[in-house]
Amino acid sequence: MRVFLVLLFLGINYNYGQSKKIDSINVKIINKNISAYRLYYSNYIGCHKEPVRFLNEYLLNEGQEYDLKISELKLPYHTIKGITLFKIENNYYLLKKKNRKTKVVFYDNISYEEILSRRMLVGLDYKNNELIFFSGNVFKTCVLNLFELDLNAPNTFTKYLKIKLFNYDINNLYFLKKRRRFIFFKAFSNSLNEDIMIKINKKDFNDIRVMCKENKWTELGSYKWR
Repeated sequence: MRVFLVLLFLGINYNYGQSKKIDSINVKIINKNISAYRLYYSNYIGCHKEPVRFLNEYLLNEGQEYDLKISELKLPYHTIKGITLFKIENNYYLLKKKNRKTKVVFYDNISYEEILSRRMLVGLDYKNNELIFFSGNVFKTCVLNLFELDLNAPNTFTKYLKIKLFNYDINNLYFLKKRRRFIFFKAFSNSLNEDIMIKINKKDFNDIRVMCKENKWTELGSYKWR
């Protein structure tokens, strides 16, 4: 009996220490979301000189997938009860290598959008079998029900913004001011290597906008799934 209890205890601790993974079905959903978002928010509207080449760049063909590095995220300030968080690194939309002939090409003058595409944050609610898109260049899930936010206590937005703006990799976040329609914060983005200003719509906390020092809005608001 004692041997059985010891083995059971070791088994529980072994499983507890194992990192969780995202299954192949959800990985495919992540790939589709990335691809759809790229196409929807691309600048090529209307006619195109090379439509076939354009579609091949933005849409995944059968058997293709992005070269994503997925790892479980275990940081105190990123924990959400009942949800396992995963950090996803996307290497500038490079596809996963299928053979040794695959070439890796890098471009100069990488845009803000491409830089911000490199980091994503998703979550898995294993109990309800739900995939949640928190941050990144993807269509995101509405997650306000997971946070307790109070306009009269700006510090309640700290965890929310660190998760929603995970792709910006922010630190030194602080409250700046309130105005009629928005509440403002400032922070430093390690991804962009510059200071950013964040404004949140008082009537819709899903509506987050980010401005970099060149007065360019890199987060344009309420990208979400209902």
